[in-house]
Amino acid sequence: MAAEPARANLMAASESIAEARDAWPGPPPLRIHHILVATAVTAVLLSASGALRQYDEFGVGQYLTTGPGIFTTISTGLAATLVGYGFAWRSSGRRFFHQPGHWLLLELAMMVGMFVLAALDAVVRMAGGGNASVWLPATLFFLLLQLMFVAICLLAAWKAADTFAWRLLFLFEAAFILFTVLWPVLIGINYYFSGYYIVSVAIFFVMIWAALSDWRSRRQRDWPPWVGVVLRLGNHLVMLGEWLVGLALLTMGSGI
Repeated sequence: MAAEPARANLMAASESIAEARDAWPGPPPLRIHHILVATAVTAVLLSASGALRQYDEFGVGQYLTTGPGIFTTISTGLAATLVGYGFAWRSSGRRFFHQPGHWLLLELAMMVGMFVLAALDAVVRMAGGGNASVWLPATLFFLLLQLMFVAICLLAAWKAADTFAWRLLFLFEAAFILFTVLWPVLIGINYYFSGYYIVSVAIFFVMIWAALSDWRSRRQRDWPPWVGVVLRLGNHLVMLGEWLVGLALLTMGSGI
């Protein structure tokens, strides 16, 4: 019987903590210095992608200098800036990572790992006179990065997804990485035959559904989550365009 009051007190304390966190202010309004910092970060990433191209063993640097790669670089720079601000805002008593769009930004910011991979290749090649290879550690790093992405998706589905559509989206993204990226890499299947682009289109429409549901129900959202939604939708549109161009080239090459 004595445990009942203690349990009730613990539940009351947990509820009061949750209410206090809900009372924290959200991110500040968008200001000019946010735009300037995001522009500077994006410019650094664009410059780095061009500099790393000649040392790239895995095609990362080369991809980042193509049209889709440039868009990926820009969205990564913007997302990484906002995620950095998000951590700073949290340390100053503001709320962040409590809405689904914040986690979309975090997913995009993880693309910085691609630059780390290309930079690792460049450093090893320069140190080894151009003959050294980082295939094994780079492959392990790539697999670790994808597993971290899956973990983020699952955590977002559990902690931040406040509607069925958002929860479905994050679970869909986790399955997308597991079955159309990691599994094909492990068994040596080309992305074109793994359903990568088809599933990407499905995720695109689920994301539109989730965003429209928020808009129609006038669900309260800060401005950074909407940036995450727009950037992620843009990335999927670029993927779709890349896929269609690739299919067209394959069709022309086969004479169909």
